[in-house]
Amino acid sequence: MESLNGLFSALLTPVRPDGEIDFEQLSRLIDFVLSSGVDGICIGGATSEYPHFDIAQRRELVSFAAEQLRGRGRLIVAIGSSSYFQSLKLGRQAADVGSDALMLPMPHFFHYDQADLMWFCRRIARELAFPVLIYHLPQFTQQLSLEAIIELINSEEFIVGIKDSSGDPVCQRLLSSTRSKTSFRLFVGNDSLVVDGLRAGWDGVISGISSCCPELLVSLYASIRRGDLEAAEAYHRSLQELIQRVSQLPFPWGLKSILEARGIQAGSRSLPQSEQRRRQDRDLKEWFSTWLARQNFNILS
Repeated sequence: MESLNGLFSALLTPVRPDGEIDFEQLSRLIDFVLSSGVDGICIGGATSEYPHFDIAQRRELVSFAAEQLRGRGRLIVAIGSSSYFQSLKLGRQAADVGSDALMLPMPHFFHYDQADLMWFCRRIARELAFPVLIYHLPQFTQQLSLEAIIELINSEEFIVGIKDSSGDPVCQRLLSSTRSKTSFRLFVGNDSLVVDGLRAGWDGVISGISSCCPELLVSLYASIRRGDLEAAEAYHRSLQELIQRVSQLPFPWGLKSILEARGIQAGSRSLPQSEQRRRQDRDLKEWFSTWLARQNFNILS
């Protein structure tokens, strides 16, 4: 697990007008982020809008992504669902096609207590016998407490770390403090806390913003790793500005708008867009073109 680190793009899922996955545009997206210098991609997380696709579609998506990578980068696959059986199927297939690790969010929709969620994690990890990161995604799924997460990491061989997408600075500090006493992998999953996490020695970033603006995250990541705090602060300000703008649209519509402004078609949104949303979409694309022209990325660092 020492090699499980770096910057991963949490990919959007381009779709056709009928809602089916647009694999031609997905191939372009994978080439785009890899050419910008990310270390790998993450498929099947919140940025991918995984609840919108059935298990067959998601398995096809993972197989396609693994084939497209072809040794050019590493692959992390999220296996979230509302059901143990669905997550298990997704996990087995992801392991079979060469994923480097799995991300396990808690089930969505139905409510369970902490003991139920912990047993769910234990059974998944034991059945798959494959490296699993707990995917801490409390905005969209059941919330597993940090105490439970740490207990699972300490007691289960194949639960090797956590991707924290909570966006909670207190949670991030607690995880950093806990990692100083035991060994596990830490990934920043909320773009607003990338700088804090990397400065605290976290192992990497799984970034939704890098799905549409990978150069910014690559430049920020490299500047922190080489200790150039002045450059890191400048990139951080640009990142915060971009986050603030895309957040005016429902997640991840703003990211899709940015991607389209860059020439890759993200396709239909998960709900019909009102005239107000279409106007916001146009405004965001116009703003992004001006914003991008002001940036000075250094993706070779």
